[in-house]
Amino acid sequence: MSIHKCQGLEFDSVVILGVGAQTFWGKPAEERAAYFVGISRAKRRLYLAVAHHRARPEGFGGRWDAGRAPHIEYLEYAARNP
Repeated sequence: MSIHKCQGLEFDSVVILGVGAQTFWGKPAEERAAYFVGISRAKRRLYLAVAHHRARPEGFGGRWDAGRAPHIEYLEYAARNP
């Protein structure tokens, strides 16, 4: 389920994949709002995943950074607000 579709719902466990600096590349205020919607859906457990390397998908011709970095702001926010 996408973050946008889960708005208004709650779940015992929420898993958010790709909490990396290269994943959130839109307008910062809109990306923060979407992230907050996602993490605030968790009632009991929140799992955040970060990849340090992500290979370019076969056939993808656009710009792609294989090396990934955690999105520190988002990870720290989740750690401060359990």
